[in-house]
Amino acid sequence: MSHITVRRAFKEALESLPSQYLYLGKRDALLLAKEGEVIYPIALLPKKGGIIIKVQRGGHFLDQVSLANVLLSTAENLKGKVLQSTVPARIHPKPTPLQYVTPRVWLEKGKVYGLLGEIGPLLVEVGFGNGEFLEGLINPDRRVVGIEISNWSIRKALGRLRGRDSYIILKAPGAWALRWLFPKGSIDTLYILFPFPWPKKPARRMVQAPFLDVVSRVLNEGGKIVLATDHLEYARDIGSLFMGSPIFQGIHPPMELNTKYLRKWTSQGLKIYKMAYRKAGNGSICEKEDETETLLCYPLEVSIPDPQALWQGFSSWGFPLPQGGYFKVESCLYCPVRKTLLFTTVLQDPDLCLHHTFLFWEKGVMDILSTWGEVITHPLAQAMEKLAYRIRKGFE
Repeated sequence: MSHITVRRAFKEALESLPSQYLYLGKRDALLLAKEGEVIYPIALLPKKGGIIIKVQRGGHFLDQVSLANVLLSTAENLKGKVLQSTVPARIHPKPTPLQYVTPRVWLEKGKVYGLLGEIGPLLVEVGFGNGEFLEGLINPDRRVVGIEISNWSIRKALGRLRGRDSYIILKAPGAWALRWLFPKGSIDTLYILFPFPWPKKPARRMVQAPFLDVVSRVLNEGGKIVLATDHLEYARDIGSLFMGSPIFQGIHPPMELNTKYLRKWTSQGLKIYKMAYRKAGNGSICEKEDETETLLCYPLEVSIPDPQALWQGFSSWGFPLPQGGYFKVESCLYCPVRKTLLFTTVLQDPDLCLHHTFLFWEKGVMDILSTWGEVITHPLAQAMEKLAYRIRKGFE
């Protein structure tokens, strides 16, 4: 991860930064640096003889140029000698293509219907790599969505698809995005090609029993899911799951699934396992519909008479989630100028995705602080309510 080390005493360095955006931890600090509409959480860590500047964990920013410029500006404000830097020289950032969206933009624009309309079949690929197969799906008569979390893959695909229409690149974990961001019965064909097989940790695989519930909800009646893998055990598990479900019927997979990985594995003489299944009925998922709702904000009233006292006495705290996974509040930071609090949290959801989220408290209200484009799911909302309850009990 990009970082800069500057020779400057830690306390003196903090005094040279804008105090209204500076949050103090027990041994470190965090600067909320805003550039355009994006908030960059910049971690400031003391080091013998200097201070390390880097983006806070969980900052999934596509625009690495703007992030680098923010790190460079922060280092310049410290007015110390740069001892080490992995950040490139300052350059002018390029505008982000309109086809790229975060979960927050996805919701703000009205999900898939607001972004691509309602006419034409909807084809979705999860984990599109360099975008080669995704490019072949794009057609004026179709609506196409590619879901990917890797910045490298997204930039590759956006470059490949420059000038094309009728598609959206959604930056999000695949299983999480299908569960929380797509309306019921909205997808005609879903492609999952060469998901990571996790040979030593099969429990982390995407395609497992809970995933079938998600697929059954987002596919329309007659909708298809197409999968491919070079891993025999994974292929057998996938086949057992789908063929054991009363909702899905096996069908012949497409002959052509040309991807970089397919060419790589076949050139090594490996066998490729292609599978396809059609949703035969209406089907329903285990969760209630209101538990798949996703929100832009979730303000909670939390009275904190003495925020500084809470910060000084804070210790990390967490609990398991009812649906599986866990939630943990890792740290609490305090802004003396604004008398506000910032909680750094991590949530592992039932889809095994890790989400690092900032919760911001000011004037009696706690809510999410969106940096790269986060939103609030049902598990996070429940976790926030438990945190709010714990804070209230601590001041009674």
